[in-house]
Amino acid sequence: MINEDSAVNPYHDDDSAVAPFAGRQPAFARLHQHLKSPLTAQAMIFTGQRHIGKTAFLRHFSAVFDDTFLGVYIPLKQLDFTDESDFWLAVIQRTLSILAERDLTLSRLPQIPAQSGDLREWLAESWLPELWHVIRYHRQLVILVDDGQALIDASGQVPKGLFAYYQELMTRHPQLKLVMTVHTPYESYFSGVESLFNISENFRLTHLTRDETGALLTDPVSDQYRLTEQCIDEIYRATGGQPQFVQRAGHQIFQRWKESSLVTLDDVKAIVLTIYAQSHAELAAMWQESTANERLVLIAISRLQYENPLQSVDPSAIESWMLETDYPLDITAIHAAVRSLEYREIVVSTPSGIKMSAGLMQKWLLENAESSRPARVQIASPNRWRLILVAAFIVVLAIGLLVLINLSSAPQSDDNHLLEPTVTLEAR
Repeated sequence: MINEDSAVNPYHDDDSAVAPFAGRQPAFARLHQHLKSPLTAQAMIFTGQRHIGKTAFLRHFSAVFDDTFLGVYIPLKQLDFTDESDFWLAVIQRTLSILAERDLTLSRLPQIPAQSGDLREWLAESWLPELWHVIRYHRQLVILVDDGQALIDASGQVPKGLFAYYQELMTRHPQLKLVMTVHTPYESYFSGVESLFNISENFRLTHLTRDETGALLTDPVSDQYRLTEQCIDEIYRATGGQPQFVQRAGHQIFQRWKESSLVTLDDVKAIVLTIYAQSHAELAAMWQESTANERLVLIAISRLQYENPLQSVDPSAIESWMLETDYPLDITAIHAAVRSLEYREIVVSTPSGIKMSAGLMQKWLLENAESSRPARVQIASPNRWRLILVAAFIVVLAIGLLVLINLSSAPQSDDNHLLEPTVTLEAR
């Protein structure tokens, strides 16, 4: 029997790459297909929003791929780069660490030159040819570069010289591969760079499905406790499958199990409130990163869902609702904003209409969007506007009645008598 008091929580309520992992089978299958193709000397990019699990994806490379693929993880944000040589030195040193972990002989590899300016020729002519002897020609060396946007300089330029040389190395040494993750807003920066990147071949990491969410919540703890399908559904509705939110849910559920040896649906509903408090910064960031039009659409969707959870929300319903505000949007702008929000997985289109992908975001919007809405926007509910219109009609009607009363009580003038002039003209 497992001692619950000493059980270690496998989940992490932060953005940890070593936390339990689930899903991504399509992404790994696409990567495997790319690496096995003998016809390409291009790199592959995996994109995704913040906290979607790009780092975790690369860190699980070795657990998914067999020994014929040597993955070398390069965390750009944790490394200090001043020039191209720093990049190659990081690749070399981390490759040597991987080889040492696998007990591969390093003695025949040439020493790193004292002058870093000579690295290019040394890599192509000396180090890589000897490396293939060490790892044998049936293996590939896959450089896994995390957060590729960190290579973009202050002027918004990517290091084209570095990438051009990397493609030259891949052409001369087919065993060398490059895989890179990029934060979605920076994806276009790498389009067509020296033909190394083909943006049409990029793979976007998205939220976990309901089944993947269930696997993440249950597989790591299957020998300790079980969750009902209703509990999993509740977490999925709240998180929308956002990996970091699901990790936090797993962490809190595990803690609740350690305290009571049982996790009920009521426990999970209480846990959702804890996850909401922990995720406030991420939810606020989604709002801050949205455009003014996207914020207006988010307010409209959240209000419409709140006022009538059973009604279908579509662009026409959003347009009608916005006509009752001081900042209406035309239908074209609404469609564009919805598409952008769908791409960012903040909203999702379902057969029953447009909804927030995560219940946590719906709650945040209802509690915070009013005070953070764009300037010039005055939001009033449809019921409030109806009251305002009725009140305005009554006021106008009252004024009209007063005018009619005044007119009817005024003295009638005699058409046969002219009014005396009030100004006397002095004869000259």
